[in-house]
Amino acid sequence: MKAHIRLALVAAMAFAVVTPAAAWKLVKPGEQIIVGKTSMVITAPAEWNRVTWGPIKGSEQWTLDGIALNELYAAGDIQSGKPLLTEFNKKDNPLPKFASTMQLADLPDLFERTWRVGRNAVVFTTSKIEPVKMGGSDAVRIHYDYVRDGSNLKYKGVATAAIVHDQLQLIVFEAPALFYFERDNAKAAALMDNVSFRVMPIAKPS
Repeated sequence: MKAHIRLALVAAMAFAVVTPAAAWKLVKPGEQIIVGKTSMVITAPAEWNRVTWGPIKGSEQWTLDGIALNELYAAGDIQSGKPLLTEFNKKDNPLPKFASTMQLADLPDLFERTWRVGRNAVVFTTSKIEPVKMGGSDAVRIHYDYVRDGSNLKYKGVATAAIVHDQLQLIVFEAPALFYFERDNAKAAALMDNVSFRVMPIAKPS
């Protein structure tokens, strides 16, 4: 691996989310995974590593080689009034919130504003927005890149978002632009195209 790529990866690892090694599980091709006990179901088209832990309720993190190198973030059933990521500075720099009144056209802006705050993205560029399907529902796919505050490392990513039963369904894949994103982007897109939604039982009033 070339020296400039090695240096970029060292920088990326500084931002890695540390999770217990024992929490990671191998997802086999064809295996159906219920994401975070939500209505979102992913049928894995290839092997991935998965941890049933995420920054918000109903979310998980998946990777091929390690979060610092290629991160897939899946969050199902985000309710109205809730953020897409964890609030770290709710008082002084709150994250934007999803609203059930939003349309698909509103989601790219919601995503960008979230990433600017939650991922410290000082430079964020949306290169392409396209209509797609997610589990049979209309969705939007956002292609983007950004640089985090204090870093020269450029990340590239793709996010697919839909509103199902008035709740936001989101899958994001991103990796350092050098080497890993281009290598793994097709695998992430195939995973996003293998999503379905199960019917959830109606909660009984307490």
